[in-house]
Amino acid sequence: MKSTLDGDPLRDADLRAQCVVLLFGGHETTRRLVGNETYSLLSQHGALEDLQPNLTLLPNMLEAVLRYECPIQSIPRGVIEDMEFDGQTVAGGSSFVLMIGAGQRRSKQYADPDHFDISRKHIRHPGFEGDVHVCLGATLAVREGGLAVRMAPLPTVGERGEEIQRPTGLSRHWRQALRRSIAD
Repeated sequence: MKSTLDGDPLRDADLRAQCVVLLFGGHETTRRLVGNETYSLLSQHGALEDLQPNLTLLPNMLEAVLRYECPIQSIPRGVIEDMEFDGQTVAGGSSFVLMIGAGQRRSKQYADPDHFDISRKHIRHPGFEGDVHVCLGATLAVREGGLAVRMAPLPTVGERGEEIQRPTGLSRHWRQALRRSIAD
């Protein structure tokens, strides 16, 4: 495959790296989105009960999950030239990490930010970023997240077992916690 970027040939290593990014972005983040939506619906009192009779809330529920339990908690960025960020000067050539999961819990941005609310209005989250860093698979991820809720046999009220315990760490694996939360 012959590709160019600004007239220069794209190296095989660059092409392979881009394929890895697309694979990771298309699989891992969607897997986390589905896990996080399941976790949120099962662990947050009233969320599943509000959604089950009213699937018109589904698009808003997905936006709420992306705000409340974003699949990607941090995003590294390189700085090309000196810039101002949140009142601080960041030198060109340096790098920093945006902790987007924490930013979505700011009380300046949301009333009651630690509450998962599928009927919350005007949800703005950087879950799929924007500008030049937009997620190519955003539409597909949202559709897959919606299909997972429609197709998954989520328990109704009274079918749940013990409370879900949140795993710790930035990379969350909900499978074990979810198995404990659903009664046999």
